[in-house]
Amino acid sequence: MTDGPDRVRKGQRVEAVDTLASLANEALKVLAKQRVEGSVTLGEKPMAFLRRSILMFDSRSTDIVQRLRDMGISDHAIIDHYIPETARRLGADWVADRLGFADVTIGSAKLQSMLRELVEEENTKSLRARTAGVAVIVMASDYHTLGAMVLTMQLRRLGISTRLLIGVDFEESLPALRADRFDAVFISASSTKMLSELQLFIRKLRREAGTGTPIVVGGSILGTNDDIKTLTGADFATTDPVEALQLCQLKISKSNNAKAV
Repeated sequence: MTDGPDRVRKGQRVEAVDTLASLANEALKVLAKQRVEGSVTLGEKPMAFLRRSILMFDSRSTDIVQRLRDMGISDHAIIDHYIPETARRLGADWVADRLGFADVTIGSAKLQSMLRELVEEENTKSLRARTAGVAVIVMASDYHTLGAMVLTMQLRRLGISTRLLIGVDFEESLPALRADRFDAVFISASSTKMLSELQLFIRKLRREAGTGTPIVVGGSILGTNDDIKTLTGADFATTDPVEALQLCQLKISKSNNAKAV
């Protein structure tokens, strides 16, 4: 570390600790059910490459993804396993003071960029048969998007037509929500700090979408309270995409290979 980044880290540590702890927490949520259902073995060479690459300022997410593919890592494995595990380790290194603020900021931005690229690439493919339409929403006040991106890809692999909406402000996003008339709305939330805003958002959303459109709350916010469903006014609360679809009575047209987020 140079003196410059180190000074930034020390000066911003208090302000940044919640953000980076949440990054690690999001990754743990993605990995939690996978570890319960069975151990996932990750290649140390690809993991080492990914970690090294995301910490390089001039590395490009497109090149990182392609290199992992060249190593024989599927896009599904990159999304479901390699990115969450790398995010978890990044957060652990921050907490243990092995990495500074600048390093973790660059690394987490690269992971988000990789996920965004994979999501957008999947968005352009129209060959897959899709069933119900689901909106996956991250509110404007919530900057944790890793879980929502992973969830979007998992739903699509289950045959669900899914639209990812990041940075949603209800008034600005109302026309799109009204026009698309989704079969269900999944909201990914990370903290009880946004609880009152989330309650208001769900009330407005329910008035617009009607009682026939189920609203599901998921994300790391579920680890903060045992009754998030009641507190937010949502219909359901779960981190398991398959369970969420079943609760909403939506048909799964692909094999059950999604994991909890």
